[in-house]
This record gives sequence, C-alpha cells and structure tokens, in this order.
Amino acid sequence: GKTIRPKNWEEDNTELVLGDRIGIGDRGGLYQINRSSTIQGIPTTLVGLVAKIPHTVKFSKDTTPHAQAELEMKREIHTYDLLKSRWHEVEQDPLFPKNPAWKPGTIPTAPILKTLETKEGTVLIKPEIRGESLKDLYQQHGGKLPPEMKSSLKDIYSTINAVSQQVKTPIQDVGGQWTEGRPFYTDINPANLVWVSNEAQMKLLGLTRPSFV
Repeated sequence: GKTIRPKNWEEDNTELVLGDRIGIGDRGGLYQINRSSTIQGIPTTLVGLVAKIPHTVKFSKDTTPHAQAELEMKREIHTYDLLKSRWHEVEQDPLFPKNPAWKPGTIPTAPILKTLETKEGTVLIKPEIRGESLKDLYQQHGGKLPPEMKSSLKDIYSTINAVSQQVKTPIQDVGGQWTEGRPFYTDINPANLVWVSNEAQMKLLGLTRPSFV
C-alpha cells in the first residue's frame, strides 16, 4: 500500500502504489505495482509491472537506501544499457545460438521500462514475467525436460557464453566513472530462469516461440 513518487513529481507525475513483495535479494526487494498506479511514459495496457527498490538499514531511523544497495541499482541500469549497446556484437559472436526463440536485437530478459529517482532511492520498473520455474518443470516432467525445453536451455547458456566474450562487467572507479572491468557475469542460476509460453508475455519479450528467459 505504500505510495512512491519521483523527486521531480512536478515534472513526472508517476505514482507507484506497491502491492505484495514477490522477491528479495542481497541489495533490494521486488514488489508488484498495483493497477491503480499512474506511471508516466508506460502504456496503461501494459499490465503486470514490478518495482525493484533498494534496501534500507532496518534498525536505522534513516529511511534512505543503503549505499551498497543504491550502488547496485545504478550498476544494474548501467549494465543493462551496456548490454543493449553491445548486443549486435553479442549476436555476431560464434557462440551465439543460431536460431533462438527471441527476435534479433532482443535480450532474453525482463527489460527495464523506466527508472525513478525517489527518496527511497533509485527504483527500477520492469514487467512482471509470469511463467513456470525450472524447478516446477522438472517435477512436472519427472526430472526429464521435453526436447524443446532442453534446446531452449542450451540457447540461453550459449547466449551467456557469447555475452561473456563480448561484454565486460562495469566497475566504478574512485572518481565515480564507470569503466569496463572483468568478464561479464550473468546470474544464471536455475531460480532465475522462467519458461514463458503465454502469448501476451511472449509478445512483450519478443519471443517467436515458447522459451526460457
């Protein structure tokens, strides 16, 4: 039920009304955005949105975000922009899959639709990806995935290998500037993989057939 507004609310009248928290990590939490929200620049027809918000220190009276949590939000934005800028090179890499389910120029992940600077810190708005988890699929199929799912997993891992060849992880120097550092790391653990087969979700993600993202 908490409402979050950008600092420049006079210019951007976005109002996020938070719903359930559906995910939590080391640096931030992921919350559903209620449909009653007003989000400038995002079509009202696009339902199922989530907000990623940096953590604060629970025992502190200060409600501003923890410095490391805020840094991770900035890093995610910069990393996503870097991936987009280098995606053509990734697609040209020999390790990139030959016929993936996603359209050319499409990154098989939840896109960042909007960022907001708020008193709670930097907030990322993304579509909520609804699909089946790898764990549930293994249980449904008795520990043996169907061929199309096995093929999709291979495409995802081939893509990650191509990314690691073409993109370097951004690091921030003492002057606050972002530079390219070590080989790119993607958190590809099974809990982060979702099988998407719903037509609306496939269209949103640029998929031509069901796939893991």
